[in-house]
Amino acid sequence: MAPWRPRAPMGSSVMPTYNILKGVLINGQPVEPVGAGFSHRLLTDLLRGTCGFDGVILSDWAISKDANSACLTGQPPQKPSDIAMCWGVEHLSAVERVALGVNAGLDQFGGEDDPALLLAAVDRGLISPERIDQSVLRVLTQTFELGLFDQPFVDPEQAERLVGSAAFREAGLAAQTRSLVPLKDGALRAEDVIFVHGMTDAALKARGLAITTDPAQATAALIRLSTPYQVLHPTFFFGSRQHEGDLDFKADHPDLALLHSLPDGVRKIVIIHLDRPAILTNIAPLADGLYGEFGVSDGALLDVLTGQASAQSRLPFSLPRSMEAVRRRHWDCSNDDPDPLYSLGV
Repeated sequence: MAPWRPRAPMGSSVMPTYNILKGVLINGQPVEPVGAGFSHRLLTDLLRGTCGFDGVILSDWAISKDANSACLTGQPPQKPSDIAMCWGVEHLSAVERVALGVNAGLDQFGGEDDPALLLAAVDRGLISPERIDQSVLRVLTQTFELGLFDQPFVDPEQAERLVGSAAFREAGLAAQTRSLVPLKDGALRAEDVIFVHGMTDAALKARGLAITTDPAQATAALIRLSTPYQVLHPTFFFGSRQHEGDLDFKADHPDLALLHSLPDGVRKIVIIHLDRPAILTNIAPLADGLYGEFGVSDGALLDVLTGQASAQSRLPFSLPRSMEAVRRRHWDCSNDDPDPLYSLGV
């Protein structure tokens, strides 16, 4: 009997990482010191051979481009056109990079719409027509499986009926309410006078809830926060948009100061946007209700807090107690914190 091998479905795609995988062995042989999109050992030997994958392999973006000074250093400030990821093959020409990627196992290059490099590689004999046919077959097979040639033209009247329909909006709202993670249950009451921070008051007014701008007059405070972050790579195109750095609310953080300033007797319901695993060690004790969210509307949030819907999700990662605990963790493990403030799956 042939040995069992994991097998991916035909109708799927894989995008290799930009990274050079150092110290990785496959059948005792080291992976080539190149970005994964150029690695025959990873894409053909392992993914297609050992794992039996027969779908489309699509490279990540810009792996055939030259890395200029702005790409490598962020100086001058990096523009989208400066982004390149030809790691490990910087010494090759763009045509040679394309040939290496295709022969390694790539079927498509992400972000490329000019076939000139591919045609040049074929003309120079760096890629065989038979190899091109393999990729064409994989791409067209998925295109037909998706039915993109069956009804190639959109019916505008049907699109008008479907897009934004009441049923779809209702399903989307239900998904949002279920996605909230109840770390500490808390609710708004019909008689509450609510102080609001971090959100507009339009959704509250639409529900007839009483609002005040004076915390001394409030019976409840509704506080929406975001996980703290720093911008550590401001001159890089993506770095200027990324949330990096520490995860904790420092002693001088204005949101922490606001929570401390609220009068005793005001119920504090805190909702934290978990685009990163926030450290809530000095936030949780101040909160009478605490919820994690991943991008919900004010309306969906109020549906949960007023009892019209229930929060049903669990944490997809643990929330650490301190930055010291974060620094002790392994960067490539999702659940190696022995004593988190909130555990994975809570």
